[in-house]
Amino acid sequence: MDDVLKSLLKQGFERCHRHIIMYPDLNAQGRLFGGRLLEWIDIAVAGFVFDRTGTRDIVTVRFGEVIFEAPGEVNDVAEIWCRLMRIGGSSIQVEARVMVDPGADKRRHLICRSDVTFVHIGSDGRSTPWTEKMRQRALEVRS
Repeated sequence: MDDVLKSLLKQGFERCHRHIIMYPDLNAQGRLFGGRLLEWIDIAVAGFVFDRTGTRDIVTVRFGEVIFEAPGEVNDVAEIWCRLMRIGGSSIQVEARVMVDPGADKRRHLICRSDVTFVHIGSDGRSTPWTEKMRQRALEVRS
């Protein structure tokens, strides 16, 4: 395990998604298209929230500032890492970091970071408070 992975794990991040960057994922400059990466982040964080709360009754309400640190390139493996930042009455905020593993003798590195907020919704589609069971499950320490 490399130092980058050890650091992420020590900070409480969990790897939530991996994706091989392929040609359809590229922009006109031949780099990973930012919109595609945001889609992957949204999906990864949703899965993280599903696992943490035990419900799929959630919707994305906010992406925080998105910082693109470096490009992703064809054949890189994009890894999306998540950690719980806070849980509110009906919301949950998750920090996401995207690392790429370029393979061979190159070093794994950060390409993007942001935070994403989801809201728990009821059958009427409106925000509804977390149940105590969902809240406790979300706050459980993972190993």
